[in-house]
Amino acid sequence: MRFLNLILFIILYSNILVAQPFGSGDGTESNPFQIYSKAHLEELQDSIIMSPVNTGTTNFSNGKYFILMNDITDSMRTVIGTRHINSGQDNTFQGNFDGQGYKITLALNPTFGANVERSGGGYGGLFGAVSGNVEIKNLIVDGYIIGTVSGSVGGIVGVFMAQGTGFSWMPDEGNLTIKNCINMANISVRGHSQTYGPYAGGIIGGTNYVNTIIIEDCINIGNIETISQIIINGRSAGILAGGHKNILINRCINAGYIKGNTAGGITVEYKNFMNNDFNITNSINIGIVDGYQGRTGAIVGEY
Repeated sequence: MRFLNLILFIILYSNILVAQPFGSGDGTESNPFQIYSKAHLEELQDSIIMSPVNTGTTNFSNGKYFILMNDITDSMRTVIGTRHINSGQDNTFQGNFDGQGYKITLALNPTFGANVERSGGGYGGLFGAVSGNVEIKNLIVDGYIIGTVSGSVGGIVGVFMAQGTGFSWMPDEGNLTIKNCINMANISVRGHSQTYGPYAGGIIGGTNYVNTIIIEDCINIGNIETISQIIINGRSAGILAGGHKNILINRCINAGYIKGNTAGGITVEYKNFMNNDFNITNSINIGIVDGYQGRTGAIVGEY
């Protein structure tokens, strides 16, 4: 009988362990999932890619809250939130992440067409691809991102896109807020072909036809470089490399060295698409900006 009770206890305890994801918490705003380690970050990505979803639907991370409990200096080599360009799955990050002022060290190698679930494929960053209503705040990243991509790369977010395909014929949706974040990671990426040039930003790489992006009180210290086979592409910026719709960049600073075919201290593409707003306020650049063909600016690289 004692042996049977012991077996039942082990089974029950094992089920408790399996049922309790991450460090603690239940993913609600009042009791967020607690992230203590590299393994917990990898668990987040595993939970996203194992969600049974199709294009345009939500996954495990949707609407959930995550909170960082300490520095993670064991180099993070897995991109959280990825985008299958030609498949039927949407593995973007769709939640809320509070870094509480702690730091995550990156050692990312986004590689086009290889191991998309881990490397990010066409996109790279701590969060490679995000969609829906997302907030990321109070976070520091350092380390490096080096690779060959088809899309965009950022220290915090690679790309923010419409949930589903992110193409222009999709309905606008989603709002992203990034605030009180610092990128210290050095970023160097090249385009995978003569057709596609990479986008790289210290905070966020690019956007695809979404509703609103607010980037406030963010700093880039990392060196950002894009290498392109075509002169009109290869866009680098301290805060945001490529943006299409309603965007506000407020109280942001770039102190990094920015180099690309097109380069801007704060942003590259300052364009008013479809009568929507793109505003930069109270932001400064104190870094060196190195670009070509007049597509260079201390604040804006291309208007």
